[in-house]
Amino acid sequence: VFDLAGNSAEKEMYFYNNSKCGPSPKIVAIEDPTYTGDYLGQAGFRPVTDKTPINKNPLEAIYRISKEAYKAAPGASVFAGSTT
Repeated sequence: VFDLAGNSAEKEMYFYNNSKCGPSPKIVAIEDPTYTGDYLGQAGFRPVTDKTPINKNPLEAIYRISKEAYKAAPGASVFAGSTT
């Protein structure tokens, strides 16, 4: 980096790339103010199907990540079981 006064500086940056990506999360429920039911105890969330209407913008969504893709994450054993 050079500034207008002619000073220069150099900075090293280490980059780590973990190219092993797990499966993408799937949307399983969306917020719908017209829906009177609930999903996983969350009032006003409608399970997603091919014909689920979108009645709010922006909306909140509930995603699902498979246990196999999540259980190796740090601290995930509380939710996904033991990793050993």
